[in-house]
Amino acid sequence: MSLHCHDSQKEWEELVLELTNNESYFFRDQGQFKLLEEHILPELIKRKKITKSLRICSAGCSTGPEPYSLAILLKELIPDIQTWNLLILGVDINHEVLEVARKGVYSPWSFRRVAPEIKEKYFTKKGEQYQINNDIKKLLKFEVCNLVENEQNSKKSDFLDIDLIVCRNVFIYFSQKTIKKILNIFYNKLQPSGYLLTGHAEIISQNSGLIKFKKKLFTQSLIYQKPKLDEVIKTTTLLANQKSLYPVNQVVKNTKKSGLDIIPKPSKNISKRNINLLEVKPKNKEISSPEIDHLKEIEDIKMLLQKRSYNLVTQKLINILDKFPNDLNYLYFLAETYANIGKYEQAIKHCNHALDVDNLSFKFYYLLVDIYQEKKEDELTKRILDKIIYLNANSVYGYFKLGNFYQDRGNAKKAKKMYHNTLKILDTLPNNQQIAELNDLSVEELSIKLSNLVN
Repeated sequence: MSLHCHDSQKEWEELVLELTNNESYFFRDQGQFKLLEEHILPELIKRKKITKSLRICSAGCSTGPEPYSLAILLKELIPDIQTWNLLILGVDINHEVLEVARKGVYSPWSFRRVAPEIKEKYFTKKGEQYQINNDIKKLLKFEVCNLVENEQNSKKSDFLDIDLIVCRNVFIYFSQKTIKKILNIFYNKLQPSGYLLTGHAEIISQNSGLIKFKKKLFTQSLIYQKPKLDEVIKTTTLLANQKSLYPVNQVVKNTKKSGLDIIPKPSKNISKRNINLLEVKPKNKEISSPEIDHLKEIEDIKMLLQKRSYNLVTQKLINILDKFPNDLNYLYFLAETYANIGKYEQAIKHCNHALDVDNLSFKFYYLLVDIYQEKKEDELTKRILDKIIYLNANSVYGYFKLGNFYQDRGNAKKAKKMYHNTLKILDTLPNNQQIAELNDLSVEELSIKLSNLVN
């Protein structure tokens, strides 16, 4: 996404170049890559064994670790890959990050989830960096693409007849209306029986946008499939009659009614080769207790927090996280509780763990900003604010807080610039919209406050 002003866009692109190597890494989300390795790609390879043609798109590919990871996975799965007509297309709105992707040079931090033998097999070390090998690079092509404004219908575009679209951590930036539009574009780009893989729960509430897709639930993740041509009408009618495709706690009981395919855990023989791409094999994800139980737990925790029963809260949360170590709600409550009682290092530890699970969970960045400000660690405070802006170029919180940061340190020029950027973003929002991360301050209220500061 881009800001609606030249200065903001320029600053964001500078942040991309500065921070992007620290943010991207290979085989991100071990569970979903296991799903691709053990189920989705083997099925597509089997289906395409006669034509030997396979087309995959990484939408919002950033600097390239995701599409290169897909290429490595295919290289491991297809013994005679040189006889195949393969295309892995990486698309992104930002031409700067695509240039980084085309070069294919990465820092050691980008391999924090990769087995050493995979790094040695597919990369060449150059100084302190690693260059992707040409036999992988030749499988990829990169295109500038705005998913919102440009459907890439040009004859020059390769974004068509796709067998698998991977689009993770992109939808979080868009409104429900825009998500519906993008899902329709993806549906049209997919071949019949093609797949769409998104980030966990990113589009779970998009009933209208997903009505055309079939849904398949695996142990590792939910994935969406475009029906075969003869199933389109039948599937659309079936899903249109559903009152709800969710909640999750009804999935198993209502399988036949919802049109949701429940896929069992893979057998030991489902994959002919033990690829071992990841340094640490993912544990089977825990089956969550029913949603209502989670809601009750959260309400109990909130009540204890209101009573300032911090010892009870921390012990309760520690016990829960023993069973559900990657639950972001419980991780946030625990990190926030530790911060409130001044145990900052424990709070930082749990924030960093949560961001390792999902580095686009912004509430943990907001909490880290508060913690580092309280600790008077200016460099770390600014670094987190820069990351927020890098991850979301239209972050009201990021620019406003960065403006305050500069203002408090006597740098009026930079503060004014950040406030101007904030105002330009606010101009695109409804006046009555509340900004949750800024104590529900309305757009109008914040605009008046900033106007007084910059004038």
